[in-house]
Amino acid sequence: RVLATAHNAATSTAAAAAPTSTAAPIAVTATTAADSGDPPATSVKEAATSTPAPARLRSKRFSPELRKLQLLEKWLHRQRRAYHFTKLRDDGMVPPSTQFLEPSQIEELESLGVQWGTMQLNAWESCFLNLAQFVRKHNHADVPSDLDTTEFPRLGYWATRQRQAWRVAQQVRDGNGGGNGLTASGRVAKRPSDKHATCGALSADRIQQLEALGFDWREKAAWDKKFALLRRFIEEFGHCSVPHRFSTDDYPGLGRWVDVQRKHYRKRRQIEEEAATAGTVVTEAELEKRSLISSFQVQMLEVVGLDWGARALNRWERNFDQLKAYQSEHGHLRVATNVYPKLAAWVHSQRRAYHYEQSLKSGNAQHDNRSTRISADRIAKLNSIGFQWALRKPRSKRRLAALEQASTEAPAPAPAVTVDVPQQNVTNQGAVERE
Repeated sequence: RVLATAHNAATSTAAAAAPTSTAAPIAVTATTAADSGDPPATSVKEAATSTPAPARLRSKRFSPELRKLQLLEKWLHRQRRAYHFTKLRDDGMVPPSTQFLEPSQIEELESLGVQWGTMQLNAWESCFLNLAQFVRKHNHADVPSDLDTTEFPRLGYWATRQRQAWRVAQQVRDGNGGGNGLTASGRVAKRPSDKHATCGALSADRIQQLEALGFDWREKAAWDKKFALLRRFIEEFGHCSVPHRFSTDDYPGLGRWVDVQRKHYRKRRQIEEEAATAGTVVTEAELEKRSLISSFQVQMLEVVGLDWGARALNRWERNFDQLKAYQSEHGHLRVATNVYPKLAAWVHSQRRAYHYEQSLKSGNAQHDNRSTRISADRIAKLNSIGFQWALRKPRSKRRLAALEQASTEAPAPAPAVTVDVPQQNVTNQGAVERE
């Protein structure tokens, strides 16, 4: 601001007076700069006496001729990239783009003296070429998530990020973000950044390029490893009811993996039910792609005896056993909230679910909330131990109800009786007043 003030003052003074009178505005500007705490007056004086840049350079910078040259330069850059991608395709590799040049176009550009130079790739395209080399070497595109070698640097992490971005794209396509271009978490679904490779939904052209390499959106190698851990768990413990948070050095993340398989299975069943309701046919490839679990994997898990709803069932049975133990210890089922908060919350949820079932039978339910349902066999189990579905009213409410009942049943008050007292001639006024 100070430099602009000095320049404007010097220009206006030079136009109104002789060149020798330019020192006055410089001194005034220097005083203003000193008062405002800005740079010293010497720098302001040097800036004021220096020759200003021509004003016509800015207009020349954005001239139509220069704009045409910039557009031509960008177009030529795209032609060079398409040329290198065409060469990769001709060599039998899958290029990271679908932009190609015809032989006639290449001849016309070379006749004009175009130099093709070296291939310039962004971060995503470089990782894609590493994936193509991995496919040529191993004959599959199932990259382990921990693959990080000199030949394939951080390729496993990049493949994991592609799977995450693909799932975001599926959520946007299914309309879980409300159909307005948002993800399920409310974030705007954008094209993956070239700098970070993926930071949102994966675009359709990149999905097509990865599928051309045979890229599987499920990590089969990791699935096989976890399934082997599950079989070893069954051999050691004799069952496959893996706890939710079970994770040890011998079984890392096994409980979480089993829960994820149940989630994928429920998603698969939901897709099948929706297709049956709509009267459409869903192919196995589409089911496997959307639910992230194949029919073969479902069969393998069922062969080892995995229960798809075991987690919720085991949790209810465990809470029921805790309630029976509480009854045997205290002699009643009035669970203290301050002593056993989790068990008390579960008991309250059972009462709420029971009353919701009763409202459904009577037709007074407002909405169908599946999370508050309770089956008939569970109601029978709770009835077998004397479970009370309706609690007694608090003491204050009982007392208030008793008072209201007493007020309604109280007898009517007796009518007032008037007695005529004869007047007496009393000389002592104080005695009369006392009477």
